[in-house]
Amino acid sequence: MPKTLRKKLLENGSEEHHGKDHFPVVKIELMGTKYTWLLTELNPTKQNIAFGLYNDMSGVHFGKIDLDELAKMRGPDCNGKGYSFIFTKEELAAPVPYQDPCFTAECPISVYKDMAEEFGAIVTGRDDNWEIWRRHTRNWQKKNQ
Repeated sequence: MPKTLRKKLLENGSEEHHGKDHFPVVKIELMGTKYTWLLTELNPTKQNIAFGLYNDMSGVHFGKIDLDELAKMRGPDCNGKGYSFIFTKEELAAPVPYQDPCFTAECPISVYKDMAEEFGAIVTGRDDNWEIWRRHTRNWQKKNQ
């Protein structure tokens, strides 16, 4: 993870800022699965513990995320599934969680949480579910104008 993002996560997790409705800083995905993590904070004293929104096989969750456990996860073999323009053949054989370099949060984590609860998975952009995305982001923008 780039130092600038790690620094922002640590700042958000500081005693002064912990628990606020932060914009997600990092999006992590496990290729070949629906597993997604949106991180908002890092625990300054236990930097392997993040906080945010994530979904896995059992649904959407909001809370602590053990980054050491996340790093051990492996997805299914994705060779031949159209990812070769981004990843090497070795990476595709046992995909690991990766940070989405194109992700930029457009609203605070509470809005992503509301969308995820409605959709049943994390919605991070217009391509995931346009109607849910448009409705929730417009409502948030109206409240914050």
